[in-house]
Amino acid sequence: MDCKTFKQLEKAISISRLQTYKNSSYLSNEELFGKYIWNVQLSENFYFLLKNLEISLRNSIYDAYTNSYPERSIFHINKEDRYKRKEFHAVGSWKMIKVVKYNLIEEKKEVSDERIISQLNFGFWTKLLLDNHRNYRDMWRQILKDVFPHKPIRYNLDREKKDVAQKLNKIRVFRNRIFHYEPIFNRDDLDNIHKDILNIIGCINPELLTLTKMFDRYEEIVLKEKLIVEQLLEFGEKNESSPQTI
Repeated sequence: MDCKTFKQLEKAISISRLQTYKNSSYLSNEELFGKYIWNVQLSENFYFLLKNLEISLRNSIYDAYTNSYPERSIFHINKEDRYKRKEFHAVGSWKMIKVVKYNLIEEKKEVSDERIISQLNFGFWTKLLLDNHRNYRDMWRQILKDVFPHKPIRYNLDREKKDVAQKLNKIRVFRNRIFHYEPIFNRDDLDNIHKDILNIIGCINPELLTLTKMFDRYEEIVLKEKLIVEQLLEFGEKNESSPQTI
């Protein structure tokens, strides 16, 4: 790859973003862009897995809660006096729900469970599992097996909840890196995160796990870094030999 081509690509992507991939001063231009492209392909693959996990998790929690507590909404907010703190949720989760409801009202949309579900982010559902607020303890003891019907129960329900909550929180942090276009290629825990995502999807819905695996290319992409560099070398050679046109 000649200097002119490199500078044009560097300008398009930004020097600061590419600097993240420069772990060695001896990295060739092709290797540098190879890591960038490789990271993009890894992120694209994880995006599909993460969306399946997020959607299935929130629907499973909502359905399990509704079946166990049909007389009250998981999105309840006390409307009489917000300062009495009679809300079902811990303060952090309550605020997230309130913001979503406020936004729906501002947009003149009906405040329905379906719309609230679609706007609450992955962090909300993870927080429900992580939070040790007293109102959640009995709830999780009641619904955990329904949320994760295919999860083996090796210990007591509190410990099982803590285990899956910690894994989901780690996945949440990882998800945020992808959604903010940050590098993931240099993590040494990619295999474990990949495995945890698939395992939790399987605990929720084996059919969705089968579908996810059908289009999961993680193992293939992990082995592609060298091939990407070779393709970039070919690109550089073709670009040098082709006349520049506008």
